[in-house]
Amino acid sequence: YQRRVHGKISNFALSMRLSLSSLVFLMFLFCSSCLSAEDTRKSALANVLFPQLLVGSPQRIVQLLVPQLSLGPAVLARERAAQQQLQEEEQPAVLARERTVQSPPPQEEEEPHELQERHAQQTHTRTHRSSHYKCSKSFLNKIRGRVAHLRESVQQLSAEARKPPAPAMEHSPVPSAQPVDGVDEDSSDGDDTTPDKADNTTDNDGDGADESECGEPTELVVFPSIVEHGGTVELTWRGIKDVGEADWIGLFREGESNSSNYFSFFYVNKSETYRRGSGAVGGVTLFNVRHPLVFRYYRNDTSPCVDYGNGCPYDLVAESASVSFVGGPAAPTQVHLVPTTSPSEMRVNWVSGDLQSVPAQQAHAVPEVASSPSSVVCYWTTDPNKPLARAATRSTYSAADMCSAPATIVSARLFIPPGWLHDAVMTDLLPGTKYNYRVGSGPSEQCATTESGAWSQVFSFVTPPPADLSTARVRFAAVGDMGAYMPSSYQTIATLRDQLLLEDGMGRPDFILNLGDLSYARGNGMLWEEYMTLLARVAASSPMLIVVGNHDYDNVNASHNDPSGQPFYKPGWVLDNTTFNYSFDSSGECGVPMVKRFHMPDSGNSAFWYAVDWGMVKLVSISSEHDVRAKSPQYEWLQQTLASVNRTAQPWVVVMHHRPSYETERYPNDYVIAERLRESLDPLMLQYRVNLALHGHYHSYQRTCPVHMGACRGTYERPAATVHVTAGHAGHSLDVPGPGYPKAWSLNTLFEFGYITVDVTRDSMRVQAIRNSDGKVSDEFVLKPWVDLPSAEQPASHPAQPHNLPAAQPHNRPPAATADDVEAKNQVLTEIASLDS
Repeated sequence: YQRRVHGKISNFALSMRLSLSSLVFLMFLFCSSCLSAEDTRKSALANVLFPQLLVGSPQRIVQLLVPQLSLGPAVLARERAAQQQLQEEEQPAVLARERTVQSPPPQEEEEPHELQERHAQQTHTRTHRSSHYKCSKSFLNKIRGRVAHLRESVQQLSAEARKPPAPAMEHSPVPSAQPVDGVDEDSSDGDDTTPDKADNTTDNDGDGADESECGEPTELVVFPSIVEHGGTVELTWRGIKDVGEADWIGLFREGESNSSNYFSFFYVNKSETYRRGSGAVGGVTLFNVRHPLVFRYYRNDTSPCVDYGNGCPYDLVAESASVSFVGGPAAPTQVHLVPTTSPSEMRVNWVSGDLQSVPAQQAHAVPEVASSPSSVVCYWTTDPNKPLARAATRSTYSAADMCSAPATIVSARLFIPPGWLHDAVMTDLLPGTKYNYRVGSGPSEQCATTESGAWSQVFSFVTPPPADLSTARVRFAAVGDMGAYMPSSYQTIATLRDQLLLEDGMGRPDFILNLGDLSYARGNGMLWEEYMTLLARVAASSPMLIVVGNHDYDNVNASHNDPSGQPFYKPGWVLDNTTFNYSFDSSGECGVPMVKRFHMPDSGNSAFWYAVDWGMVKLVSISSEHDVRAKSPQYEWLQQTLASVNRTAQPWVVVMHHRPSYETERYPNDYVIAERLRESLDPLMLQYRVNLALHGHYHSYQRTCPVHMGACRGTYERPAATVHVTAGHAGHSLDVPGPGYPKAWSLNTLFEFGYITVDVTRDSMRVQAIRNSDGKVSDEFVLKPWVDLPSAEQPASHPAQPHNLPAAQPHNRPPAATADDVEAKNQVLTEIASLDS
């Protein structure tokens, strides 16, 4: 044991000696060749390299050293010129004798005050350059001090290792390596001669340089300065004086003058060394908002305020260089696929910017127009040199297109320009075939080589199989209420992405259902950027279908900007008349970003209700945020759509709506809505034999038996009603576990992050709940096709009860409650009271 310890310590000591010796040698070369050059060179090298040599990682040091080494000849040339100029200033007599052969023409005699100014300037220059040398020497002495200190520590460790081992002790305490709050990490008991403490004294090195003259310049450095969309950067800062607990670093659009108009921020105390006036934070993710970005260090005694004007009294301490993105503003991002109504087509949407055609502050939306011929999608099966190309259309939207504030406020943390939203359709696709594609701008004949233009990477997808193929298999995933939250939302996408990367394709989902409450942006444009970037990791290869949720659409009042074009809907029986139910859940977005970013199949009402085929499965999406009672436009469309399904070619029908009809968690307001949805939809579900209904809204997983009007009908092996599954556990948060309403139709409830997968064959539908923690199955069931129950087993029928719809109401107020609404509300309140008791 002693030999192993001694060997490891010896190896460590040798490595430290070699590394530190190399470090001192490099520092000597750079200090002697660079530091006495002009100030711009000093700032570029010393101010960036020196702090990294002290606290940075080896990889970071190499990244900084390589470009500096490549500029060595230029640096040496400037150094020689500077030395020559210094000699000319300090030895005028010698130079005058050398110039007697060819003297310059006489100059006018300078006035006394001009001579004084010139003499003061020369003296300041000599003193400044001399201080550079002294500071360089002082810095080297500090390095030597640190080397000596480390050598002493290594020798002490080696001596300790040679000692006999101490007797074993049970539960012996381990000294903590963490610093105590309020104590400097470099402090040592009873020792005032450590290198760090000596740094604060005057001329400790005997070189004549006052340490206060060698104070670090204040700076904020970001690395790298060019980053991929969705990539990360590292921030380092130093030379900060009078550091406060409320100091913070914010992300800004380059050129932004308002200190409170930041995209995001973090407190500098996130770094352990912030009290010294220096620190580093890595892993800061940036998104291509089609404009360069900068970081700024601010000091203030209070936390960042919420003021949208110039009222926040922040003191700017340092600003970083700008950060740009690979490909520039025109780089295509947020790529995602969407099925169309034809199995031989596939739609692709993406985002790009064009600083000349998309102004920073858009006053009005740009209508959908034909894009320039260079905005295209190229796709192929095997030969990328012979792709097919289809032109795209493009559109955008502005703050003025939203329904109300705060979504209508232009601000870094509210509305930001979304760029150009491109829309192209790949046509003439073969069934069950893998296609490769890329999107971007440039000549379509060059999309294979990407020699010019801005192009995405190559993605791939598989088209739907023929519906009448007896051996066909369909697999899809469903996520709900995901948002872009760390780490839960990212874990969901990561687990899905692992399935996409399976080489055998057996676990790869053909498409993904997004069950509503998409981004939770609620007026924050940067959250849309992050969310769409996160989705693109899977939606660029697996087509995505969305369902409208309350946080995507609901608004306190109707507006002419409402993209659904439907009358304002807020039923009179809703218990909560202020928030969360048919009220202000979207913070004024009213579905505009959702509809513009996701072009759903054109078979109904945009993204609000539509239907699409995928092999043997019929998918129907409806809106629980709109009127779905009998005689309403949505109800009539749903009835016609279900009646038109060919059950021979498509034996499986799946209906999606965000708010569930069946859920047992104790949320009275939502329970009322579930009751009303059940009354309107269950008769249609029974009549047209809907196999599976998928929902979100509740942040949990729950499944029911085959249920109709609150009563189980059959089993999974012999179902005679629709099975309902809630899957709203993809990332936003989890509901608090607790005793729910005791209902026999609720068979299992889970409170863990994850999603569900559905495997469909001609004979069965397997549903599995996948948890994020380990990617394994938490719950599953296998559903068989419908059967006709004997009359003795059938419960009493509950035909649809048509509601007396109120007359159309003005857009500025909700419809008045009808007598049926009041009666229904009282009945539900009575039922909830009895359940709670």
